[in-house]
Amino acid sequence: MEHQLKLLIKSVPELIETAEACLSAGLPNFYIAGGAITQLIWNSLLGVEPLEKVKDFDIVYFD
Repeated sequence: MEHQLKLLIKSVPELIETAEACLSAGLPNFYIAGGAITQLIWNSLLGVEPLEKVKDFDIVYFD
């Protein structure tokens, strides 16, 4: 299941771009949180576009 989630996340360019932007900005210990990941999973299960109903990405980091 973890492998499937990783593949799903990697299949969404906007998520990869967001993660790369966080790395470029030097955000320490960050992760993409909130409803985006949950909605991505539901969308995959329902067979709709990956980011349908996703309005933004929540970024959490600890410094």
